[in-house]
Amino acid sequence: MTILHTNERTTFLAAAGSGAAAWFGFSAFPPMQVRVGRDLVNEWVPPHYQAAAFPAFGALLYTLWNDRHRRNAPWVGRLAILAATSTVAITRLAGLHPLSGHAVFLAAVATFECPPFSPNSPPQAHKQTPQSTRPTIHRSPTLFMSAALGLAITAVYKVKWEDTIWGTASVAAGVAIGACARRVAAT
Repeated sequence: MTILHTNERTTFLAAAGSGAAAWFGFSAFPPMQVRVGRDLVNEWVPPHYQAAAFPAFGALLYTLWNDRHRRNAPWVGRLAILAATSTVAITRLAGLHPLSGHAVFLAAVATFECPPFSPNSPPQAHKQTPQSTRPTIHRSPTLFMSAALGLAITAVYKVKWEDTIWGTASVAAGVAIGACARRVAAT
């Protein structure tokens, strides 16, 4: 019995490799200061928090790259997530807004990759009925789980740093981005 299909194994390797590389990379450089809202506080960001988004980021890049070979693949939705959340993260580092780049990105990816909730649906795709012209959307369980785990780590630190209001707003923004991207991919 195979636990992960070949694509999911490679997605897992992309997630694990990018997470490990980010952790080692962030460990080698001086830590960044914690930002609560738009304010810098007198605390340092640990390397494992900085690296928490990178397993999902690496898996997203791999699935985006792999999607270009599939018919009806949701590459446009994944590309929209990458573009929107990268903009949020870069502008956050500049202190231009209070939203958390980690929380926005991870919530967007988790929302986009979330499997269908119907008990009769297959685990990785929506069924395509003969009358339906909607494409089959392939979801990545590995990408979903890496985003959900990264979001859990982010939430713990948002509580620790007393940044729950902006953390919650960031998750809401990420869910909105992921839902919009999912809608775009389904058309």
